[in-house]
Amino acid sequence: MNDRRRGFDMLTRGATILCAVLALAASPAVAGAQERESTAEQYRTVIALYRSGWTDKAVDQLLASDERPVFAVVEGFAKRGAIGVGRDPALDATFYRAASMLHAEAAFRCWREGLDKRASAHFGLARGLVDASQSVSAAPATSRRRWYLATALVLTRLVPPDQALEHIAEAVKRVPDDVAILTAAGWFSERMADLPAGRGWDLRAAQTARRRRQDEALRYLAAALALDARAAEAALRLSRVEAAMGRVERAAARLAGLLARDDLDQATAYVGRLVLGRLREQQGNTREAERLYREAMSLDPVAQSARAALGQLLHAAGDSVQAADVVEPMLTAGTNRERNDPWADYRLAYPLVGELMFEELRDEVRR
Repeated sequence: MNDRRRGFDMLTRGATILCAVLALAASPAVAGAQERESTAEQYRTVIALYRSGWTDKAVDQLLASDERPVFAVVEGFAKRGAIGVGRDPALDATFYRAASMLHAEAAFRCWREGLDKRASAHFGLARGLVDASQSVSAAPATSRRRWYLATALVLTRLVPPDQALEHIAEAVKRVPDDVAILTAAGWFSERMADLPAGRGWDLRAAQTARRRRQDEALRYLAAALALDARAAEAALRLSRVEAAMGRVERAAARLAGLLARDDLDQATAYVGRLVLGRLREQQGNTREAERLYREAMSLDPVAQSARAALGQLLHAAGDSVQAADVVEPMLTAGTNRERNDPWADYRLAYPLVGELMFEELRDEVRR
């Protein structure tokens, strides 16, 4: 009788334990944990797809996912990577870099489709992930720096100017000691200052906006030179901004010092002479301006900017024959150029540079 009673008690306790286990498994907390783990595995699969080269398919799958659980998982990954708690060996720097690239690509697509809110959400995750990539790696932060530069430049083609300026400012905030990012920030502010005002703007508002952008460019470029006094492009761009702000003597002196160097690349030497030549014209020193334009032409005989500037100078001085000789090669049919005019690159090349940099970063996380 006692044995039967003990057996009955054991069965009862076993059933109670089983019920408790089943109840626990069915509880919201456990179900939530299981759902998160399932979402995490699916997310890892999408990252693997991206790293295998299936870019569009990976972006398709990411954007087709239920965003709330995915974002929760990604935010968890980013936090774990940033503080190093409970780190999964599979969540290495390359994983985080690939994830940041994937979310950036998703953001780019959303912006192209006019889905601004969704794009901003993905780009915010991308920033957190690329920051975490540096936290889990002892390697230099070059990938993170290039990511911030590349994405900021790509966005100058995808979003309105004020929004692009905000992204650039955020890149500078997160990577404040990077000469390339600061110089690119100076370029975009300089470019925005040079654009004509839109319809509906009165003169005073347009002048105020222009001066604000010039001040931004001045700060960015001066900061770049404070980090590296020999940063040639930053010096060139700062000189042009100073000249546009009426500080002609300071700009001319800076440019003269820059052009006296023997380590400039051809494009910087060309554009520097073009900008200084125009300043000398403003100062009434046409002989010096002519010399600088001819030096620029000797650096790149096919480029049109220096030829056009010299032709205009000679024509204004009454030497129409020599002006025609200078300009005539520009009009020759079949003139072959293997590269862009350096002045055009100075003004417009940065977005393309950003796209090429982004492609390089994508290649680096491929398996």
